[in-house]
Amino acid sequence: MADRRHARGWRRRRARWPELGATLLLSVLVLVATGPPAGAAPAEDGGELVSGVEGAKAALVRIEVSAIADIAHIDHSTGDVNVMMGEYEVPIRSGTGVFTSKDGVVATTGSTLLVTEDQVVVHAANRLFTEQMGTALTGNDGDLSRRAQAVDPYWAPHLQHCYERVEHCILFFRPVYEVLPYTAEPTSAPAELVHPPATAADVGLLRIGGGGGTPTAELAPAGQALPGTALLVAFTQPPDPTVPPSTMTVGVDPGSGALSSEQDLAAALATGGTSGPVLDPATGQVAGLAATVDGQPTVVPTQRLREVLDAAGTPPEGSAFDAVFRQGIDHLTSGHTSGPAASSFRESMTYYESALAAQYVSMTAGAADEPADPTAAAGQDDGGDGVPWPWLGGGAAVALLLLALALLARRRRAGRSDPDPDSADGLPVTVRSAPPEPSPDRTPTVRAPPAPVGAVARPAPGPGQQAPGAPSPVAPPGAPAARDHTRLQRSPAPLPTAGQSATYCWQCGAAVRAGARFCAGCGSPVG
Repeated sequence: MADRRHARGWRRRRARWPELGATLLLSVLVLVATGPPAGAAPAEDGGELVSGVEGAKAALVRIEVSAIADIAHIDHSTGDVNVMMGEYEVPIRSGTGVFTSKDGVVATTGSTLLVTEDQVVVHAANRLFTEQMGTALTGNDGDLSRRAQAVDPYWAPHLQHCYERVEHCILFFRPVYEVLPYTAEPTSAPAELVHPPATAADVGLLRIGGGGGTPTAELAPAGQALPGTALLVAFTQPPDPTVPPSTMTVGVDPGSGALSSEQDLAAALATGGTSGPVLDPATGQVAGLAATVDGQPTVVPTQRLREVLDAAGTPPEGSAFDAVFRQGIDHLTSGHTSGPAASSFRESMTYYESALAAQYVSMTAGAADEPADPTAAAGQDDGGDGVPWPWLGGGAAVALLLLALALLARRRRAGRSDPDPDSADGLPVTVRSAPPEPSPDRTPTVRAPPAPVGAVARPAPGPGQQAPGAPSPVAPPGAPAARDHTRLQRSPAPLPTAGQSATYCWQCGAAVRAGARFCAGCGSPVG
C-alpha cells in the first residue's frame, strides 16, 4: 500500500513539472524580450526630444502687421478744387513672436513691428490713383508696394507728388497687429502694442485678449553668454496643424551677435522668420530673438528682452500648460509612448488647444511603449557581448517567485479538499472487501471509515448497528439477498401519544421518544 501511495504521489509531482517549467520559461522570455528601459525618443529633425525646445515651439506665434491708411489728394491745378479720398488696408510684413507669459504677452523685435510712412504711402497712393483717378500703372509689375509710373500723363506727376508726400497729398495711418497662434484649429486674434520698439534691433511687446493659459517659452538667465550653436524656430508661413514650425541650426558670433547658417537664412527671415526665438539646443531656453539690422541677420540677447519685460510690468510667467506638456515630452524621452505621456498631452489640451500637443496626442493614442534596441542596451550592461545577463537573472528571480506563489496556492487548495492519500489525482478511492463471516451468536460489526479532516465527529455505532454512509457488504455469488440486520434488530420506538408531536431522528429517520436525548435506533444525539 505504501509503495502504491508513493508511486501515485510521484506521478502527481511529475505531472506538475511541465506546467511549472513552462511558467518559468515564459517568465524569463518575457523579461528578456522587454529588455532595459528605453532611451530618449528621437525628434522629427533626427535629434533627441528636448522638452524646452518643444515647449518653445508650442509658444510660437506668427504676427501679421498691416496699416489702415486714409489718403486724400487735393487737385486745384485747373482752378477748381477736386478732392479724391480713399481708405485702404496696407499689408506691411509678417514675422514671428513667442509668448513669454500666460496672459498672452508676445515678445518680438522692431524688425517685425516698425511701420513707417514710406511703407504705407506707396501702397495707398497706388490704390488711390488706380481706383479713384482710373489710371493704369507701369514699372512695378503689379506690386502695389513698389513705386510705379502713371500711364495717364496728367496724373503721372501727381502720383510722384503723393510718393513724396507733398502738401496736396495727405496721409494718415495706424498700424494693426494680428497674432496667429499655433492652435489645433487655425485662428487669429488682434493684439495691442504694449511696448513699442525704438529700432529694428530692439524688443517690442504685444498682448492678445483672452489670455490666461497660453504656452510660454523659458528665457535664459540674465547675463548668460550666447551659445555658439543655436536653433532658430519660426513660422515662414501661416501656422497650420499639419505644418510644424521651421527649425534651422544657426551659428552665433558671441561678440557681435551675428547669425549665420548653412541654409538660406535670409530667405527664412524674409518670409516670416524674423523675430523668431533663438534657442539653446540643450535646454530650449530663449537666448535671444532674431532680427535683421541693415540687411544683416543678428540676435537681440535675452538680457534686453528681460529689461523690456520689467519696464512694461509684464514679467515672464509660465502656465499650467507648460508643466503638463513638457512632462509629456519627458515621458517620451524615457521611451513611454503611451500611458503617462498620452495622459499628459491630453491634459495639456484642456488648458490650451495647442496644435503641437494635438499632434502628440494623435501619436501616443493607442500606442504601446516602444523600448530602445534591447541588444544595444544589453551590450552596455554586460560588457558588450550582446547577452542581457542581468535581465536573465532578474527574470529567473521573478519566475521563482511566481513558482513559489503557485505552489503555495496549490497547497492551500489541497488543504481545503484533503483528498484520500490512496486516491489517484486527488479522487477518493473506496476499497471494498468481503464481509467477515458472522458468528452464530453475534451480529456482524461494521466499522465506519475514518472521518475526513474538518468533518463533525459522529458517535461510534453500537452493537448491531451500521455506520452512516458505510457501504453495504457484498454477498457471495448465489447467496440470497442480504438483509439489513441492524434495522431488523432495532427496538421499535414508541409512538407519540395523543397531543404530542412526532420527533424523528435526523440520522436514521426513526421515531424518537419524547424527552429522549439519543435515538434508540442508531444512538445519534437528538434534541
